[in-house]
Amino acid sequence: MAKANHARATWTPEMKKQFIDLCLEQVKLGGQRGSNLKSSAWAKVREDFNKKVGVNYDQRQFKNFWDMLKKQWNTWKKLISLTGIGEVAQGQTVQMEPERWNEHIKANPDARQFRYKPLPYADKMEQLFGEVTATGDHQFTSANEDNPLDDFGNWPSTSHNPFPTTETFSPHQVPPTKRISTLFMFSLRQTTRTSCLTSDANAHVPPNR
Repeated sequence: MAKANHARATWTPEMKKQFIDLCLEQVKLGGQRGSNLKSSAWAKVREDFNKKVGVNYDQRQFKNFWDMLKKQWNTWKKLISLTGIGEVAQGQTVQMEPERWNEHIKANPDARQFRYKPLPYADKMEQLFGEVTATGDHQFTSANEDNPLDDFGNWPSTSHNPFPTTETFSPHQVPPTKRISTLFMFSLRQTTRTSCLTSDANAHVPPNR
């Protein structure tokens, strides 16, 4: 077995495309967890990439490249989402006035790389990173095996009711707003019950003579 190369990895445009394609293949097979790949998916990407390209990169080198690509994508996405930019076709650069470019680069230095050239393989990177949606402190994708939501973004329930009337669910399964609503209703029921008991008790007390 060849010894892994721990030196800094070199990535040509073709190697970059090969890596993205292999990662996308694993994502389509359900190998994504949140904003990362599962361990089994990483192992397959590493095996196939090293065999096809003729290198022996290790997991750290692949993960570093993944993080770099994701950072590029986030920078590009922020750039093309600016007001007035409109749709940027594949392979096209972003057109802005020099003054606006200077302002954006001052606030986002990493965007400088896209002033005169677009993000390579932006369509593929959209598929790889664009479907990950942040929700609170968690990140979910349709391929995330830890995702408590179904494919339509709903909370699962065998009765098709996301919040059953019987309080049998775990607090961790229910959004904060639902927990607050549940506590409020419980408090209201208790208050109403106490009021009824007090009224019944007063009804049996003989009047003072």
